[in-house]
Amino acid sequence: MSKIWISHTGLSDFKTCKKAYYYKHIYRNPKNNNKIQIVNPYLSLGSAVHETIEENKKEDLLQRFEKIWLKYKGKKGGFSFKEQEQEFKKRGEKMIKNAQKSKILKKPTFPTNGILPKMPLFKNIELVGSIDWIEVLPDNSLHIIDFKTGKNEEKEDSLQLFIYYFLAAYNFKKKIKKISYWYLDKDSEPLPKNLKNLDKALSLLKKQALEIKKTVLNNDFICNSGYKNCFHCQEFNDIFSGKAEYVGFDQRMKKELYYIPKKKDIISKILKQDFLTEKEKKIFEKRIQGEKASLLTGEKIKKKLKDNLDNKELRILLTCFKNNL
Repeated sequence: MSKIWISHTGLSDFKTCKKAYYYKHIYRNPKNNNKIQIVNPYLSLGSAVHETIEENKKEDLLQRFEKIWLKYKGKKGGFSFKEQEQEFKKRGEKMIKNAQKSKILKKPTFPTNGILPKMPLFKNIELVGSIDWIEVLPDNSLHIIDFKTGKNEEKEDSLQLFIYYFLAAYNFKKKIKKISYWYLDKDSEPLPKNLKNLDKALSLLKKQALEIKKTVLNNDFICNSGYKNCFHCQEFNDIFSGKAEYVGFDQRMKKELYYIPKKKDIISKILKQDFLTEKEKKIFEKRIQGEKASLLTGEKIKKKLKDNLDNKELRILLTCFKNNL
């Protein structure tokens, strides 16, 4: 049996959809043994902000963010149109400015010597995780910090910080005094989480790891929804059916990157860009809501849509709204 790697992301994906978990964490392209990944704006924002802060180089963070953002421009970052990309970039800049106010980032993070922390749970089952920041406190104990770039707070029953606690304690042989989430979008300092119930957290972690092992051994990667596919695993089927667009390769993670246009993003693109007049945008909104509008004006709108959207975007629009356009 091959080694099974357990991570916070893996646990979360497994809980959401076993089939999607398989595609994200086990599947490899049989032609080249590469992993596959579907890009999206939220993932790109988080990656760019984390990379900017975590490498801790002696460089202005905003300037560094500007350089790093270039790797996530356009469809490679999951962005459907330039206004959407600019919106996410501004959010990232706000987070960087917020983080720079803290004294924590003025000092270097605890040195891990580039080693990804690992810890055995069972035979052939190993815990792994990348810790965002480790603050060294005045008494030489450690403060584990996880940067958050999403709008929603981590669920109360999340094991993420406990996972990082176990990894740090096992690998660095230091007292862990604090564990915190840092919501960069709104907080200028990390928010500590209670360190109680460590034994309970470890027990639950091991239980979930064994559930993953059982699923892997039985090759039982069935969608959690009870149907053939849910939103999470259907996206990967879109790659195999040719509906997704290959947009690049992540050399560090050895992942092929795919972009899938979303209905809501296409509609947002149409309403935020200026190839339709304001009057035409109102008619477009009525039509996608099923309301009747001038047939002549509708034909003009169709032509503009064909001129400004690619074939995949047009197909999605036609499939979703059929005769309303």
